[in-house]
Amino acid sequence: MAENTSNGGNGAIYFIVGALVAVVIGFGVYYFGGMEGTPSDDADFSISVNEDGIEVDES
Repeated sequence: MAENTSNGGNGAIYFIVGALVAVVIGFGVYYFGGMEGTPSDDADFSISVNEDGIEVDES
């Protein structure tokens, strides 16, 4: 029976897979958690128009 003791090609594959996993994790952190400078969905003021006129609430 022949034994295959060569692991020369596996190191490159492990490196590529590890690099891809690191890129995906890094992009996920950047996209979902690292965007601190973006505006929030909450408005700083609201404008309502009704029969009495226009009302601006700055809260």
